[in-house]
Amino acid sequence: MQFEDAYFDWVYIDGNHLYEYVKRDLEVFATKLKPSGLLTGDDYGVRGWWDNGVTRAVDEFVAGSTWEPVVLRRQFVLRKV
Repeated sequence: MQFEDAYFDWVYIDGNHLYEYVKRDLEVFATKLKPSGLLTGDDYGVRGWWDNGVTRAVDEFVAGSTWEPVVLRRQFVLRKV
């Protein structure tokens, strides 16, 4: 099933933690959130076997964007502005 853009109030991502997969998940799910929606996930700041992929992808996604970081401690919560 495919969802329209601006469909969800919040999305929780807990997929493949390698950088390229997290980056893609963030890009895809960002379009599916309503204004002021929350994009969330886990293992931010945790190196693990994925070699810091979650943190790198989230930091790059937020840098220079209009996304507002709400929480960045093991879990990430970003608000769509």
